[in-house]
Amino acid sequence: MGLKGKTVQKFLPLNVAGITLATKGLYNGDIVAFPTETVYGLAARADEPDALDKLYNLKNRSFDKPLPLCLAHKHAADSYAEVSPTARRLMNVFWPGPLTIVLPALSVFRLAPHVYGPDDTVALRRPDAPFIDMLSDLSVHLPLALTSANLSDHPEARSAHEVEQSLGENVRFIVDGGTLAQAKPSTIVRVIGNDLEILREGDLTLAEIETALSGDIHA
Repeated sequence: MGLKGKTVQKFLPLNVAGITLATKGLYNGDIVAFPTETVYGLAARADEPDALDKLYNLKNRSFDKPLPLCLAHKHAADSYAEVSPTARRLMNVFWPGPLTIVLPALSVFRLAPHVYGPDDTVALRRPDAPFIDMLSDLSVHLPLALTSANLSDHPEARSAHEVEQSLGENVRFIVDGGTLAQAKPSTIVRVIGNDLEILREGDLTLAEIETALSGDIHA
């Protein structure tokens, strides 16, 4: 369900007023686009299956591909996953930043099934994004799923205008943070205990991750 009443602007400024309106949309199950440190992303409530169904259909994304969780704080990871010393070190070094960490999911606090892998893992990311910083400053503790703001297998969007061109009216709000510099998407790693596997090498390289772990890595 979207916001009711008169027509509301689609492009929002990256300030408290804009974030407040975007937050209302998220609470109502809308999809919101915003800039991260790599590309523009799409966010929706991770505890609302209908909102995530909408997100999958919007992107034409396969339902067998789980959605990462977007965290406002590093310590929020402990609410959703088993965080090993290796994973903790990666979070301390690279978060906020372009690193997604796939971990064993906890059974205590469950969200919509869309965020869990078939092996009961969950992917966590804390982007270096003013939008997320402001949500944190405003004490908005809403679990969000995050994915890139483009159709699946299409180029990533690097501006609010490109998001609009790619996804059109199906995105309720687009937080305009200007045009982003060229960057690779986030790196994705899987950490089970202290065993680490690179699933996608993106903006962070394997060498940077190995250095951060001081060689204590099982790739």
